[in-house]
Parts: sequence; C-alpha cells; structure tokens
Amino acid sequence: MPFGFQNILLLLAAGQGFFLALLILHKYGRIFANRFLSLLMFLYSLILLNLLLTDLGFPNEYPRALLLPLGFTFLIAPLHYLYARYLLHYGRRFRWGDAGHFLPFGLYLILILPVLFQSEGSSPDFPRAIDSQPMPVDSVLFNWFLVLQGLIYMGLVLNMLRHYALSLRSLFSSIEDIKLEWLRDITLITTGCWLIFAMENTLMMAGINLSNFDLSSVLVAVAVYAMGYLGFFNSEILVQPGAADSIRQATDFGEIREAGGPPTLKHGGKYEKSGLSPEKAEAYVASLRKIVEEEQLYTDSTLTLNQLAERLDISPHNLSEIINTRLGQNFFDFVNAYRLEAVKRDLADPQKAHFTILALALDAGFNSKTAFNGIFKKHTGMTPSDYRRRRLSVG
Repeated sequence: MPFGFQNILLLLAAGQGFFLALLILHKYGRIFANRFLSLLMFLYSLILLNLLLTDLGFPNEYPRALLLPLGFTFLIAPLHYLYARYLLHYGRRFRWGDAGHFLPFGLYLILILPVLFQSEGSSPDFPRAIDSQPMPVDSVLFNWFLVLQGLIYMGLVLNMLRHYALSLRSLFSSIEDIKLEWLRDITLITTGCWLIFAMENTLMMAGINLSNFDLSSVLVAVAVYAMGYLGFFNSEILVQPGAADSIRQATDFGEIREAGGPPTLKHGGKYEKSGLSPEKAEAYVASLRKIVEEEQLYTDSTLTLNQLAERLDISPHNLSEIINTRLGQNFFDFVNAYRLEAVKRDLADPQKAHFTILALALDAGFNSKTAFNGIFKKHTGMTPSDYRRRRLSVG
C-alpha cells in the first residue's frame, strides 16, 4: 500500500507523542499525575504506530506482532481517568487499589498468551478481522468493550471536573489559572474519538466499510497533539506557588471525594448539619456585607472563602451556606459582583477618564483582562468601553 497523507499524519503524531512523553516526564515528572500522562502519550504513540503498520499490511506478514500493541487500547481510558484524578487530588501518591483499573488489560494478556505461543503453522485472524465483511463476532465484542470502557471513563472524568468547577466557585474569587478547562477540552475531544469509533464499528457490523476506521485514527492523532501540548504547557501553571494548594482545596471541599462521593450540599440545596438558626444567619449576612464593603476586601484578587470566613470568625462551611442560601450566590459571584460595581462606578466617573479600563479592573480586584471582560459583558450586555462611552456622554 502506498505511503499516503494519512500514513504521514499517523507517523508524525506518533513521533510527536514519543517526544512529548519524554519531555513531560523529564520536565514535570515530579507532578505525579504527569507520570500517567507521559505513559498515556507513549501508549497513544504505540497505538498510532500499530494503526500505521496495519494500514501498510504488516499484519499479513507478522500477524502476532501487533497483538500486544492492540491490547494497549485497554489502558487508554483508565490512564486518562487516573491522570485527571491524580491531578485533582494533587499530592496523592499511587495506591495499589488503582491498579484494578488495569484488570481488562491483564485479562487480555492472559487470553492472547496461547495465541502468541502457537506453532508457526497457525496464525491469529484477529489483527486482520477489521478487513472482513461483516466483522467477526469476537472483533465486534472487542471493539464495543473498548467503546463502553472509554465512554464510561470519560463520563467519570467529566463528572469529576463538573464538581471541581462548582467547588472553585464556592472557594475562590479568581479562578482563571486553576479552572482546568483544558483538561475538560481534552476529555471532550477524546469522547468524540470514542463516539466516532462507535459509529464506525456499527457500520462495520452491518458490512458497511466507509473508512476502515481511518476517521477515528486521524482523530486519535489529533487527540495526541492536543493532550500532549495542553498537558505540557499547563503543567507550568501547576508548579506555580499556591496553584497546587488551590486545586487540592477545591477537590477536598466536599464536592469531590476519594470515591467520587456526593457534594456537601444535599439535593435541593440544603446543607448537612448546618447548626445555623435563621436569626444567626441573618446576623452573619449583615456582618459579611459590612466588612466586605467597608474594608473593600473584594479588591484583593486572591481573596478566598477561607480567608473571609476567618475574618468573620465563622466556619467556611457555614459561610458558604449563608452566601448560597441567603444571598442566592456562590462565593465567586458574590465577590465579583462587588468588583463589577466598583468598575462601573469608576467608568462613569469623569475624573477617572484618563485611567485605562484594565487599570480600573485590576484595581477593583479582577486578576485578568479576560476574566473581567467576560463578567462585565455577561452582566451588562455591553463591552466596558461601550459602557464608559455611554455613561460619560450622559454625564
């Protein structure tokens, strides 16, 4: 078979994956989660090489040689999950219980051992099965197991990230550097790969071979690039002072527990074991507003729920409850509402017309232009410059 564009793409992606695996391990290997990422990139690259060799007809000559790399697909989804889990539970060391995620791969090894040691006269059909019309039952079951495994693990990761995002807004007033949206994007891309693979598998079951799994192969190559580069460049953020502690705090704030347990909030928004009477809660609300407004605590871009709770001499849990149930907000929205109003006042003040919008935003407590613009546009329906122009023209 000629060496076409897809083969070149697979080869380049595999080479890039090997390079990124070594680079991540060398530069950021002290972040334990990145060891899973490095291994994941390495296995992705082996799988891409496997796809390349299969496309070039290598299994026809050496059918057993590709059986082991084929089994590496059982490790992809578990490693992706463990990477996300250890990243969120920053500082967690490997626990042998997590080795259970690799049981499907171990079972696969046990099943193929007899095939690997068959006599030379016999040869396994499985590596060539995807070329059959329709696909053999064992190939169909193999592929569907991979699809189900992949989708289940991606669902678990997305659920962890959803709880993590809720925790961030409950704990921090500035979350730009620790949102981990890139991890969500990687997971969504990978989920798309599994869905495309499921579609191709369904068509192959019906004897319809539109792409011979070429589309999912190309998407895997894209996923390797995305995961490697995003994982590498965002590791720089993770080693910054305070970032790891912030991630760990958000993860441990009752939203994500070791086994993916329920959040601190019960269904319906009621807190467990509150101990706050309505009268006491209202008194805390008054104290909260007074201290935030009089001391302008919102101007501190690093303000956290724990810091504010300490100033009020109240537990973080109870402060979070008060903000949620009494004010109908989370901590992030509560603080940034004050920041937004401060900027709006300054933008409408002719005496501050010589200040840049960014300077006013930073002075109010916002820590980035992107975060400020997003919040401002969401709540006012216009850009800060349009708002300033309208207010100053009216004045």
